[in-house]
Amino acid sequence: MRFTIIFLLTVVIAAGQNSTSLRQKYGEPTSGILDGQPVEIYKVRPDIKVTVRYTKNGEVCSMYIAPLAEATNGKPSLLKSQVLDDVIDELVPKDQRGKYIIGTFLNITCLPNNDCYGTEEDYQRVLIHKHGSIDAHPYGSISWKGRACAERANGNAR
Repeated sequence: MRFTIIFLLTVVIAAGQNSTSLRQKYGEPTSGILDGQPVEIYKVRPDIKVTVRYTKNGEVCSMYIAPLAEATNGKPSLLKSQVLDDVIDELVPKDQRGKYIIGTFLNITCLPNNDCYGTEEDYQRVLIHKHGSIDAHPYGSISWKGRACAERANGNAR
């Protein structure tokens, strides 16, 4: 009985994090290159895209959530906090993250724009980063622990 529950839990966790299930939910992605590696880019809302990287075995290792357009009326496009939270919850529901470990505020000086601030939520299986501040997020990201993204084309790991 215990084995069956663990097996079913593993299947449920894996099901939300592969190319097939993402295609079923969001349609065909566009292809792109990030750090020399192919990525899939899904339009998850009319104005939001998710860039997905995979392990060499095809598992999702990271997701980068950002506005579809980089700028609107000459200003950088930003995501509202609730919208970003909703997309993150859709991509990796709370019951798939594992045990909550700690939340962290980031306030780091990065030149030239001093724009390295935000929050991180560390869970047993994933690390969620929300860049920016309340209702002004240029992006968010989800990284799966224990899943190394595929190596770069030149042989260096990301």
